[in-house]
Amino acid sequence: MAIKMEQKPMTRGDEIRAMDDKALARFIMQIEELEGPKYCQCRPECDAALEELNGIDNDRCAQCLEQWLSVGPGDPPCGGSWRWT
Repeated sequence: MAIKMEQKPMTRGDEIRAMDDKALARFIMQIEELEGPKYCQCRPECDAALEELNGIDNDRCAQCLEQWLSVGPGDPPCGGSWRWT
C-alpha cells in the first residue's frame, strides 16, 4: 500500500529557488529593467513618504517582498490591492 504525501503549494520563493541558471538570469534581468517582480503593495504610508520626498524605507520594501515571496504565483499577499500584477 502506497502512502500519498500531500504537497504544500509552491510559493514564489520556492519557484525562484528551483530556477535553473537560465531562468534565474532572465528573472534578474527583469528586476534590473524594473519589469518584475511586481511586489509593491502601494501602501498609503509609502505614498506619503514619496510625497514628502523622504523616499521609502528599504525595510518596508523588504517586508513587502518577503510577503510576495511567501505566497503562490498570482496571489496577492494579505489581500492587498496592488498597482501592478
